[in-house]
Amino acid sequence: MIKMLSVVLLVIHFTSGCLWSQSEQVFADIGNLPLTSGDTLYSCRIGYRTFGQINEKEDNIIVYPTFFGGTTQHLASLIGKNKIVDSSNYYIIAIDALGNGISTSPSNYPMKSFPPISILDMVNSQYKLLTEKLGLKKVKCIVGGSMGGLQVFEWLNAYPDFMQRAIPYLGTPQPTSYDLLFFKGLSEILKSGIRNHYPENDLHLIRDIYFSINANTPDFRNEKTPRKDFVSFFEGITGKPGNEVFTIENSIVQLDAIVKYNMPGDRTIEEVAKRTKAGVFVIVSATDHVVNPAPAIEFASALKCKLLILENNCGHGAISCEMARVSKEISCFLEE
Repeated sequence: MIKMLSVVLLVIHFTSGCLWSQSEQVFADIGNLPLTSGDTLYSCRIGYRTFGQINEKEDNIIVYPTFFGGTTQHLASLIGKNKIVDSSNYYIIAIDALGNGISTSPSNYPMKSFPPISILDMVNSQYKLLTEKLGLKKVKCIVGGSMGGLQVFEWLNAYPDFMQRAIPYLGTPQPTSYDLLFFKGLSEILKSGIRNHYPENDLHLIRDIYFSINANTPDFRNEKTPRKDFVSFFEGITGKPGNEVFTIENSIVQLDAIVKYNMPGDRTIEEVAKRTKAGVFVIVSATDHVVNPAPAIEFASALKCKLLILENNCGHGAISCEMARVSKEISCFLEE
C-alpha cells in the first residue's frame, strides 16, 4: 500500500505541470550550487523535458543530458522509435546542461560574473534536480553523447549507485591531447575575438566553421558534397543567424569545462573502471576527429563491458549514419 501510494504521488508530481504536457520546456530551481572551483552558482535553475510514461515499478527511467551547445529541444529528435532511446518503452528525463543557455548560463545569470564550471558541476546540478526536486533514488539508465558522454562517465564516477546502466556514446573519460587541442583551440579563438571586440555573429561563424571542418572525415565531406555544390553547402553554414541561446560566452564556459575534464584524475582509467557498479555500453567512432575514441575503448576494455566501435567515415557524426543499428543495440542492452 505504501509502495503504491509513493508511485501515485510520484506520478501526480510529474503530471502536475511537468508530464501533463510532455516534452515542453520546464524548469526547476535547485538553489545555490557549490562548484568544484570553490565558487557558488547562485539561484541555479535547471531546464528539462520529459518523454514517455513512468511505469508502476518506477524502473523505466532514463536520464539524457545534452551535448555541447545542445538543448533538450535538440535531444527530442533523438528520442522515439528507432532512435537513441524509445519513449514508448521508457520514461526519459532530458536535462539541459549548465551553460547551454537554457539552464543557468552566462547569458541568463543575474550576477555580474559567471564562475567557471566543470563537467562534475553539471552532473551535480542534475543529481540535485533528480533527487531533491523529482524525488528519485535510482534510475534505469543514463545516456549521453559527445559532451553528454563525458557527463555519463562522470555520473559513473560521482554517483556509481544511482543508475543501473550507463551508455556513453562519442564521449571520453579523459580527453586526449588531440581533444584538448581541438577544444582549447576553439576556446582561445573565441576569447581572442571577445578581447578584440569582434561582432558576436562573426564569432558564431568562426565557431560553426571550426566544428564543420572537424565534425566529419574528409572522405565523408567529399562524398556528400561534390565540389560543384560547395558554395551552397558553405552558405548553409555561414548564412545562419547567430544563436541567441548558445551565445559565445556560453560556448566558452562549456568548452573550458571540457578542457578541464579528467575523470580519472591521478588514477588510471583501469582503476576507475574497477569502481564502476552499473552495466555499461560504450559506443565510439573509429574515425572521430572531435573526441578521440582511445580512452573510452580503454575504459570498456578494463571494465570488460559491451563496446560498439562504429567504423564508418562519418567521424563525430557516426551515430546518425548508423542510427538503425545503434538504436537496436541500445534497445537490446536495456532489455538484457
